[in-house]
Amino acid sequence: MTRGCSACCCRARRVATRPPAVYAAAIEELARHDASIAWNVFVANSSSLIAACLEPPTATRFQKGRSGNPSGGPKKSAPPLDLGVILEEIENEEIIVFDNGKRKSMKKAEIHFRQQFTKAINGDLPTARLLVQMAEEYFAPEASADGVPEVIGKTEAQRRFGSNWPKKIDELNALCGSGQ
Repeated sequence: MTRGCSACCCRARRVATRPPAVYAAAIEELARHDASIAWNVFVANSSSLIAACLEPPTATRFQKGRSGNPSGGPKKSAPPLDLGVILEEIENEEIIVFDNGKRKSMKKAEIHFRQQFTKAINGDLPTARLLVQMAEEYFAPEASADGVPEVIGKTEAQRRFGSNWPKKIDELNALCGSGQ
């Protein structure tokens, strides 16, 4: 089915609106004079010009209430947000700071710990307790993993194990003595 093209696409592109029969006659006239030029013009322009003047098949036309590409795949969802990875990236960013008048490149985590140590040294007790707790948690397992028994006083034993500390110490000594 062909029709004289008065479609908005031709008007928008300012294409001469001629029916396909006129276009075919022009190509034939060119072919009488020079077949190679006519062939090049036909190949370069025919599909877009003829397609603009043809009605699309009913089966492939847009249907009401249906949008998008029905045969396309589902939209990709955003990757899940991993806060641990983001925090690690932020802490590993390097910043240039001035330390004793010299430029120095440091990671944000190192800067944070240096600030905490400075606060603890200047008398901030909650920060000092936090640093001691972190040191016990992260460095104490390494220190006691070498097989050397840890020696602690009564006060430290009470703090760690409560009022029943002698019994707990005896249990721990028994475990160490049996090689477990």
